[in-house]
Amino acid sequence: MRRSKMMTNPDRRVPVSERALIARLNRKLAEDDWMVKVARPGSRLENNVGRYYALDYRLNAVMHTHLDLETFAADKGCLAAYERLETS
Repeated sequence: MRRSKMMTNPDRRVPVSERALIARLNRKLAEDDWMVKVARPGSRLENNVGRYYALDYRLNAVMHTHLDLETFAADKGCLAAYERLETS
């Protein structure tokens, strides 16, 4: 019996791009005047708040720093159990 690629891949979850996941999160978080931002690599901001951070734009305050994008999205209901963050 011949095995297909799908059978040998233990992680059968559907990949979701970083850009799509951030867009989903921002649509969901807009209800609370929040948004997820991405710091530029190697910047001073990235050193202080991490690659991904949540910002309350009504208060102009950083609410969460050093976010794990995949976990944060799953907690907010923006990433289904059968989806995963696409790694490049």
